[in-house]
Amino acid sequence: MRYDGREVLGGPFSELRKLRGDRISYIFQDPLATVHPLYRVGEQIVEAIQSHHAIPHAEARKRALELLEAVRIPNAASRIDDYPHALSGGMRQRVGIAMALVNEPDLIIADEPTTALDVTVQAQILALLDDLRRERGVAILFITHDFGVVAQLCDRIAVMYAGRIVETGPTDAILSDPAHPYTRRLIACVPELGGGQRALHAIPGLPPAADNLPAGCAFAPRCDKAQAVCRNGEIALDPFGDDRAVRCLFPENDAAGNTA
Repeated sequence: MRYDGREVLGGPFSELRKLRGDRISYIFQDPLATVHPLYRVGEQIVEAIQSHHAIPHAEARKRALELLEAVRIPNAASRIDDYPHALSGGMRQRVGIAMALVNEPDLIIADEPTTALDVTVQAQILALLDDLRRERGVAILFITHDFGVVAQLCDRIAVMYAGRIVETGPTDAILSDPAHPYTRRLIACVPELGGGQRALHAIPGLPPAADNLPAGCAFAPRCDKAQAVCRNGEIALDPFGDDRAVRCLFPENDAAGNTA
């Protein structure tokens, strides 16, 4: 795993600590678990600043208030001294986003940050993240199972199965014409509102255990396109078309059919 051309896995803890919360930040899945219940939200944001930068408390608090306003928390000047239990789930998630932005990171890892929120609040949080990434020039690595979120927010997609990327490329290209059998079947499971009647095709079987992966393609036992060669040896993530890559010997999208 590389950041800014530098391998970070296995690096010294002191170096990782400098990156975490500063150049690379994180938005957690559960907004209730993001913040400590016994400390006021403003103090927690101040702590995130002062852990990485030696600035006075008053200056850090001013910065915290600016961020609460930036993430559109109403009456931020009074909310800054609230405890987490006094905020709704959506407000707590906004606090989590403010904490992620506090040191102006290059990269935010957002781990399903809207899963615990209702649909209306989810839409507000997604719009907020989209606005913030454009205004501040920050990259977001968004982890999700929701193709609606992917279509709304992401420029590129990396589809993973059994811990490995099986297909990657621009969002529009993959959603409109997926190449890997897993991607295609994953999209086929999603209902479309207003699209008329169509069958939803569940993927048979279960994912393999991460510590007991089958030989060859991990998806082969569940794939109706699999052949004997799919179960033999390593399958590379090879270039596929323009700006795409797929880990499959028999990709099945329209482009593959046209070139076969």
